[in-house]
Amino acid sequence: MKSELQIKQLAFLEETCQHYNNTNRNYSSDLQSCMYAPVSDKSEGCAISRKIADKELCKELDTLGGVSRDCVFELLPSELKDLEQEFLTQIQVLHDGSQFWVKNGLSERGLEKKQEIIDRFDL
Repeated sequence: MKSELQIKQLAFLEETCQHYNNTNRNYSSDLQSCMYAPVSDKSEGCAISRKIADKELCKELDTLGGVSRDCVFELLPSELKDLEQEFLTQIQVLHDGSQFWVKNGLSERGLEKKQEIIDRFDL
């Protein structure tokens, strides 16, 4: 039987995979990276920041780096921190990797990465 955490993690992973494709990942072509704060009207933000209501916080996170950094993780709302840092780091890797996305969602490599996450966290 899956724990409440595993159920929440799987739901977050599935929602992320259903929401994104290679055109709405909140990628800044100027900076050549994905961003927390929305960079265009095509995206609400990255997989993590679209769950953050405080868009000023998202702008601050853009200056600090990835969620694997403790200083970023500690600033997240508790409902995101409850998902655990390592899990959110893997979500960020999935979201940020252009090789994982195609026009309609996950690429073959993206499906493999999704399965890696499921296996790693026993989801």
